[in-house]
Parts: sequence; structure tokens; C-alpha cells
Amino acid sequence: MESAAPTTTLTTTDNTELSRIDAHVDGALVGFAAYEVCDDGVYTFHHTEVFEGNEGRGFGQRLAEGVVRFAREQDVRIHPTCSFLASYLRKHPDSQDVLDPKFEV
Repeated sequence: MESAAPTTTLTTTDNTELSRIDAHVDGALVGFAAYEVCDDGVYTFHHTEVFEGNEGRGFGQRLAEGVVRFAREQDVRIHPTCSFLASYLRKHPDSQDVLDPKFEV
């Protein structure tokens, strides 16, 4: 499978209508991280997906970075029930400041 060129720009945006963080490359949707806002204001991320044909290009990691950036910008905590996002956060201690205190790394 081809690798993404180092200059490929992936952007993430909060799609509040669909309750997810969308990932775009050159304007095309390549994946998303779906969430639910709980009563206590914590964002539970329950599904992360990079669409077929876009796997293996680093988009999942960059989407996870976008989720962390979103949480910091919005000053919210996240609880990753999605195994991909939970794994990313375990591997990146510098991103764990956004975790819900109830989540055990």
C-alpha cells in the first residue's frame, strides 16, 4: 500500500450535527471519531474509523491527534471506549491530560 506524502495535510473538524470529529485530506472525508457527550460533560469516544483505501497512511494517528487538540481547545475531558483511541492515548503520555479522571490508562 502507498504511503501518504509527507506534505499531505489532514485537517480535523468538530461535526456537531453527527457528533464526531471528521478528518479530511484535500477536502475529502477520510475518517472520523464518533463521540457522545455525557451528562457530566465528558466526551465518550466510542468509534474511530479510517475509510477503506486510506488505511496505513498515518491518518488514524493524525485523527487521534486531532481529537486531543479538540479536547484541549474546548477544555473538555474524553473517555475513549474505542480501542484505537484508547491505545493511542496509552502510547502517548503527553496526550493524557485530556483524559477523564475515571479512565484508567
